[in-house]
Amino acid sequence: MSSHSNQRTRSRPRTRCRSGAGAPFSCTTLRAPESNFGKLSADLVRHSDIEDALRTLFGIDLERCQRLPGEADLNTHVIARGGEQYVFKVHSPAASIAALDMQDAALAIVADTLAAHSSCPNTPRLVRREVLEVDGNQHIARLLTWVDGQPADTSTSSPDHRRSIGTVVAATDEALVGFEHAATERRYRWNMLQCADLGTPAHHWAAETLQSFAQTTLPQLIALPQQTIHNDANDANIVVAPDGSLSLIDYGDVVRGPRIVGLGVAAAYAMLGQIDPLAAAADVVRGYHEAAPLEPDELSVLDAVIRTRLAMSIAVAELQVREQPDNAHYLLISQTAITDAVALLDAIPYAVAHATYRNACGYVPISSQPNIETFFDSAGFDPAPIVTVDLSDAQILDWSGESDRQAQIPQDRPSLGRYGEVRSIYDTNSFATTSGERRTLHLGIDVFVPDGQPACSPLTGVIYACDIRDFPGDYGGVVILEYRTHHDTPFWLLVGHLDHASVKQLAPGQRVKRGAVFAHVGARSENGGWAPHLHVQLFTNLLGLTTELDGVARASERDVWMSISPNPAALVVGVDRRSIEADHITNR
Repeated sequence: MSSHSNQRTRSRPRTRCRSGAGAPFSCTTLRAPESNFGKLSADLVRHSDIEDALRTLFGIDLERCQRLPGEADLNTHVIARGGEQYVFKVHSPAASIAALDMQDAALAIVADTLAAHSSCPNTPRLVRREVLEVDGNQHIARLLTWVDGQPADTSTSSPDHRRSIGTVVAATDEALVGFEHAATERRYRWNMLQCADLGTPAHHWAAETLQSFAQTTLPQLIALPQQTIHNDANDANIVVAPDGSLSLIDYGDVVRGPRIVGLGVAAAYAMLGQIDPLAAAADVVRGYHEAAPLEPDELSVLDAVIRTRLAMSIAVAELQVREQPDNAHYLLISQTAITDAVALLDAIPYAVAHATYRNACGYVPISSQPNIETFFDSAGFDPAPIVTVDLSDAQILDWSGESDRQAQIPQDRPSLGRYGEVRSIYDTNSFATTSGERRTLHLGIDVFVPDGQPACSPLTGVIYACDIRDFPGDYGGVVILEYRTHHDTPFWLLVGHLDHASVKQLAPGQRVKRGAVFAHVGARSENGGWAPHLHVQLFTNLLGLTTELDGVARASERDVWMSISPNPAALVVGVDRRSIEADHITNR
């Protein structure tokens, strides 16, 4: 599929065409489904018809041509006898003249702006526009310069390629700052701010996503600064030049809206075909931010914008199938990749996605983390010991290369497992991920003491959640304690591998005083099969979860997860913060 259609490739009505006297084209339609958006009455025309039109209207002698796919337009790659290359576009009779005027003006602005920067991509330009009669109907015919290259393939893209996508979208949006045209606010099915016009799709996830967007995200988007945006950076509209540089084509979806919408469109399409869609989207965000810095308020809605764009694609496909039932197979061909991406996204909590995008832009992933850590350094912070055993002389274990999970644990004194350590011991299926990378980054501190030892609350707080997770390698008895800073910022302490009996005596909402015993260390038989110890993990955000929170994460997501779960040493009296951190964390 060529990227130079300058149109989304979602419909191709089939027609038979013949040369006609007195008009460049005369077409007999075999199947030309009509919709409210105006389908072109002619789809396929003979070489001679195109040759006549180009010579008559534009004075071009045709060498050869190739049809390009398009949603509503007839698109042709034209090579003139002199070697010049163009895109020849014949628009539907229902096409808005104002919208075409807007496209031409936007193309000129972007091309002129980016031409001033030698490192910026090539942008198509309008050569000329004429009126063409087809089958008794008048059509606008446009001739644009050709952008050499191949369509981007997001399924095999690299992080650098995806960063470049973000950069080219940012450059285009920056060029459009200040550009105004009445048609940018037209009623249009691909305008996210108007997606209520799509109705309620049959697809359950899409329907729920669009409803959530209308209730929560739309008011936030409306409050953001508005500008003209490209709004359609999908892989078919991104051209990869022979030298690897990228160009953005197809200005048919240009609208007025927050720039985060245009970035969200690019990120949504970059996810398709990826085993790690969040990482793929983050690459695009990073590239955009490097070229045009994003504000935290914009990033707060990005996850919802990405999901909404995918929901819109599902909803529009449903509409098009109803309009063109005979073309259902073609129209739904891209939906598999979307539903696959949706399934992977649904497993990612909003807070993780939000933190990932903030991290890609150089912001602290969890915004509350600095306030919480400032509280730990404040004069009034005075935690009680979490165990009654003195930990100041505890042996610090190194499990970074150890395959035996029981090795190195002394029996004659307490010992500690390091925070931020990448461990090979997490080798069961419960630590596998869909990306193929195992969860090996330890996010807590292990406090090895004999079973039956009391576990005490470092601060005064409440029981947020408690549970028995009686699976091999899991927490066994687990309790989450909720505390607050002097400024009422909440944070949470997960304590795992507790005995079942004491945990069963607890209930959410129960108040726990500083230094009070709330449970006891569990034996190997009830703590998931581990040597007796406490897993102590700090959370700045609970991710919408409770006791199913993970104690380990993928090492590739270290920065994000170490913001979600910073070093808890401040809450474990007797433990030095720096000495308990794994070396690669201390020196990062």
